[in-house]
Amino acid sequence: MIEASMVNIVNICDGVYRNDGACGPEEIDYKEDRLYRFMDKFYIRCSTDELTPVEVSELCRERALHPEVISSANEDVRNLFKSLIDKLGPTSFLEIGAGNNPILQEHESAVRNISYVRSDADPDLTNGKHVFSGLSSKLTHPSDHFQMAAAVFVLHFHFYVDQIAELYRCISPSGIFIANVYRRSPESREALANVLRKTGFFLLIEPDPRSLCRDHQYWIAGKDSGKVQEASIVLLALIKSQTSAT
Repeated sequence: MIEASMVNIVNICDGVYRNDGACGPEEIDYKEDRLYRFMDKFYIRCSTDELTPVEVSELCRERALHPEVISSANEDVRNLFKSLIDKLGPTSFLEIGAGNNPILQEHESAVRNISYVRSDADPDLTNGKHVFSGLSSKLTHPSDHFQMAAAVFVLHFHFYVDQIAELYRCISPSGIFIANVYRRSPESREALANVLRKTGFFLLIEPDPRSLCRDHQYWIAGKDSGKVQEASIVLLALIKSQTSAT
């Protein structure tokens, strides 16, 4: 068993810390705060969905410097969503929280003839454009613009009401929003699902048949319940085929 004394805490910003020691316990007392482990390498002051936009950006910047802590599940979900893009064939696509490892590279979106917008909470990753967070929840696109939107390992952070409303505005009547969800309590998941539905989204929640990580789910949302059902069927078929291939 690893002792708390073996943990070497380095402050990244208020509320976000890096552990340069051995992988520590799930929770640890640091100075006067109780901290919670995240991805083995980090500790945070609260659950991920309670972090501020600034804390989220700082955590994600630091995480990008340590690719060794990012599990293969991250790439599995990206590849799954890329396959879903190919099946659904959108010509306009919004990625929320694209970071520095988006679902599609520029040449991949060009080959697919997709107008691809990468948004992120961190302005440094968008050259000041397409910032989408609790601090800046407006997109520069017309209503009903995007045929598809996606978020990969993003919704364990807080998804603000204004962001959800803006996403709803920008999704086309037949458009689909796909995301994966983990690290949220049942109460937090229910609250987020209620906001999505209250905004007007039809929402389906599918447990991950492969259980890539603990309590992992896929959320499929859109304005048209039939299109949401269709996308869910395609998604589950892709998961089944990819599982059979391995």
